[in-house]
Amino acid sequence: MKQKKDYVRRKSALGPDGLGGIPAQSIAQINERKRKENRKLKRSMEKCVDHYTVVIFMTVVTAYSLFFDDIRVLLISNAADDIFFMITFGCLMSFAIEIAISSYCKEDYVNTFFFWLDIISTVSMIPDIPWIWEPIIGEGKGGGGGDAT
Repeated sequence: MKQKKDYVRRKSALGPDGLGGIPAQSIAQINERKRKENRKLKRSMEKCVDHYTVVIFMTVVTAYSLFFDDIRVLLISNAADDIFFMITFGCLMSFAIEIAISSYCKEDYVNTFFFWLDIISTVSMIPDIPWIWEPIIGEGKGGGGGDAT
């Protein structure tokens, strides 16, 4: 009997709905509110990715990725290689972030021609970064091989 009184006392302290004055919402209402918030977030992220400053930045990153490794080999000393490898790694990360955001917020992006083009072009940057590529192929410091004699 004491348990029933405690239950009644606790329920009355919370209010008539048992939630402390917080209006009860159905799970469907909560889910709909979350879907609206998610759509709003996706729209704002899509606007951000498609903003002209981001597009210009990614165009410059693309031009760097396409041409600058050849320019580095022809004109710049080996002492500066690590700096350019860091810049190339930053470009790789920029592309990966753009792909991730576009995949999340653009409905018709995944499995399109441009999606696969972006994936292939991003993965093709990996051989330009020795910190990533050499461990993959097993070269570098202390890695395999020996005298061929």
